[in-house]
Amino acid sequence: PVLGHVRDLPAQERTQLEPYAVRSILILPITLHDRFWGFVGFDAIRAEREWTDAEQVVLSVAANTLGAAIDHRHLDETRLAIERQLQDARRLESLGVMAGGIAHHYNNLMTAVMGNLDLALSDLPANSAAYASIKQAAKASQALIALTRQVMAYSGNAHIAPRSTNINDLINQNIELLKSPLNETTTLELHLDSSIPDILIDPSQVIQVILNLIENATDAIGENLGTITLRSGLEAYSSERLNESRLPDKPAAGQFAYLEVSDTGCGMNAETQHRLFDPFFTTKAVGHGLGMSMVSGIVQTHKGAIFLNSEIGKGTTVRLLFPLRSGPQTFNRSVS
Repeated sequence: PVLGHVRDLPAQERTQLEPYAVRSILILPITLHDRFWGFVGFDAIRAEREWTDAEQVVLSVAANTLGAAIDHRHLDETRLAIERQLQDARRLESLGVMAGGIAHHYNNLMTAVMGNLDLALSDLPANSAAYASIKQAAKASQALIALTRQVMAYSGNAHIAPRSTNINDLINQNIELLKSPLNETTTLELHLDSSIPDILIDPSQVIQVILNLIENATDAIGENLGTITLRSGLEAYSSERLNESRLPDKPAAGQFAYLEVSDTGCGMNAETQHRLFDPFFTTKAVGHGLGMSMVSGIVQTHKGAIFLNSEIGKGTTVRLLFPLRSGPQTFNRSVS
């Protein structure tokens, strides 16, 4: 505690209290969990007085009671915030399940539509008026099927076909596809670690993930000169490092194969990084906002991890981890 007469205080404090006719003060700290939170002051006005030991004890109890009340209020606010986050998570999970179910049936219907359009195209001469119209309808159908598959990937309803795959071979075999989003001012560099063993993944989904990351990197670079670097490698991760993964489920510590896409683009601010994997969130003028949520859904299904590092004006790096494993595995198709 701090106690005494105003006349004994330094000049600055004295000039602040004298206009209020304060003559003596008693200041007691307020602590929360043994940490200083603030203080409560008691004043004697017009006449000086001495604070007895008994008064100090009583007023200390009052300060401690105030601290306990503040702590209780803080705990209530924290509990309510956690409950709201849990409710939001449950609503989002329910939305994902519903959207995944709808997308599954829609995908089946669109596959039938696409099949019939292909049959119609095969029956028509290429120079007919109907051929061009059906060709456009088929192109739109392919885009719709791709969109529904992204929704299915996010919700965990996508068809998973894992097999033992070498990541480097997968990249080299699809290099032309991976270069397709690049503009004239952007180059793609490969730095692939030849020591990576085969791992159990769904090749088509992993290629879709890489392609999506390259598309985003290309958009971040824009019309400027820039470089996108695709890396692969092996690295051991501890539980502490894996806790920094952007996915809700953290894999067990161990050795991982990683894929990393980095760019020299515009980078992201903290808010964009925080919301990057939210469904329907996009910073693009034209976009549905499912690309990165699809990435998170696919990596989560593979029981992997995602790390993000970005800075405005310095670019972005996204690293994906895949566990080293071979042979039959059970893939979790439910992604919350």
